[in-house]
Amino acid sequence: MDGTLPAHLAIADITGVKDPLWETFSLRITPSLVTFEDGKLVSRLDGRRFVGLDRGDLARLREMVPGRGDGA
Repeated sequence: MDGTLPAHLAIADITGVKDPLWETFSLRITPSLVTFEDGKLVSRLDGRRFVGLDRGDLARLREMVPGRGDGA
């Protein structure tokens, strides 16, 4: 695995606690990674307090994305 996902990337700065994206996506912690297909949420990974996300989490996310776990 080369650490990439065959997808478009969007990053949101939600440092403001009143940002509506916290509620829109039911965020409780950062970082959180959310993937969509055809506009629908298909997988989600939330970081852990004081740890965040690591390479193993990113590999797991790749496997969670439909049709992407095989490197497609």
